[in-house]
Amino acid sequence: MANEYNSNIEFFKEFGQVKSTTNATKIWLRNLEEFRRGKFVEEKIEYVSSAQELDKQLATYIAEMKQKNGQQYSASSIRCAIAAIHRHLVKNSVITGLDLHNQATFPTFWEVINGKIKFLSDLGLNDAKGIRGKEHSTLLLEDFVKREDGGFTVYIYRSKTNQRGAFGSRGKADKILIPYNEEIISYYEKYISSRPRDADPEFYLQEKDDEDGWYIIL
Repeated sequence: MANEYNSNIEFFKEFGQVKSTTNATKIWLRNLEEFRRGKFVEEKIEYVSSAQELDKQLATYIAEMKQKNGQQYSASSIRCAIAAIHRHLVKNSVITGLDLHNQATFPTFWEVINGKIKFLSDLGLNDAKGIRGKEHSTLLLEDFVKREDGGFTVYIYRSKTNQRGAFGSRGKADKILIPYNEEIISYYEKYISSRPRDADPEFYLQEKDDEDGWYIIL
């Protein structure tokens, strides 16, 4: 009977996990462990038992982390990495009650994060570009592309030809990176999955009266 209870508990624990969250965590943890290999002791990051040592190792990772092509990550990618590492360590660290967001416990880590974000901002990699008023009406569903880390890349077309009925020639696109945040991304996913199959291509749908007086979504 006890085995049956344990089996049920494990089943629903796994069933309740968001797949994109799990994948994002695995990707960033793999990157972290690849970085640590040869620089620190062989034990995995969750087995580091000293908060001071963990502070040093994570600060070093954030300071030196780059893409495989040698380019800097964007600020949103840095934030995604931090969120993934935090999720993993909260669940698996041997340090009881670990909270990476506690800047008093992890001062070097957060000093490096703040410095890195400022550095990336100076390079134009802080994803600071926004969507101007009229550009909301030109967004298409296909402009929202899901990334491996669970977030979205949104392509913003600035061309004047980007009008309803003129989607064939949309000009040059800027990119906005929406970092993975489970609560926020779940709203996007729910909205996208709820769209009618024959809906118009615009991202924002509108209500319209049909002949029988009912509202339909376009």
